[in-house]
Amino acid sequence: GTTDPALVLDKVGTYLILGQIHLACAGATVVAETATLKVRRTNNTAADLSVALVVDLPVSTTLTHSYGTVQIPPFVYTTAAVDDAITLFANVSAALGAGTIVATAIGTSLVAIRLY
Repeated sequence: GTTDPALVLDKVGTYLILGQIHLACAGATVVAETATLKVRRTNNTAADLSVALVVDLPVSTTLTHSYGTVQIPPFVYTTAAVDDAITLFANVSAALGAGTIVATAIGTSLVAIRLY
């Protein structure tokens, strides 16, 4: 999608990052795709910050369904910049035959707790 949950870490420090993504499909035709979910820094040299979770999507024809909520394992992140932009990032391994797969607003969150 184009509206991934995002945060700007506006203080130098060490943070506990927590994230979860609620996946749903609307009229999706899935043959053999997977969804990859992770937390990324999108500026100051973009990079993956968390482990990448791979979710096997069940084969379906024009299915509207909730896949459920996937927890990104919590991790500690230290930044030296005052403007690191982090986001939940998801992509599907191949184009769907029809429909969409989305991270729904309800059940999707990204939290950064400054430790020090």
